[in-house]
Amino acid sequence: MLASIALGLFISASATSKDMVTYLILIAILIQIVFSGAIFELSPLTAPLSYLTITRWSLESLGISANIEHLNTLSQVRVENVLDTGRGLQTLVKDVATPLDFYINYTPNALALASRWILLLAHILIWSNLTIWQIRRKDEI
Repeated sequence: MLASIALGLFISASATSKDMVTYLILIAILIQIVFSGAIFELSPLTAPLSYLTITRWSLESLGISANIEHLNTLSQVRVENVLDTGRGLQTLVKDVATPLDFYINYTPNALALASRWILLLAHILIWSNLTIWQIRRKDEI
């Protein structure tokens, strides 16, 4: 969350008008959603862009913390079929496993979780420093 706030502050510091802020935020949100790799699989050409998004690292760290890989193995759907056996209706109940294929790595591992936190911290530092630089630059003008 702090990384997103830092990005928002940078966008705000970079914009020259309120209208420009709106458009820049829309572009930033679109990039975060499309290139995070969570909604659909990215092509080999666009996959490297996902490593630059805050959303990817946030989703991975949350998924690792919640052990979403294990939770995914528990997902199932109950299918009920009503059969006419000739001697009356009989309900056949079957539970079918429905695990999802994720496009993001949620492997539960302490080192993986720590690396995601470090990358989010790097985003915070980068965007905060760029914000400070942008504000100082505007003060000089």
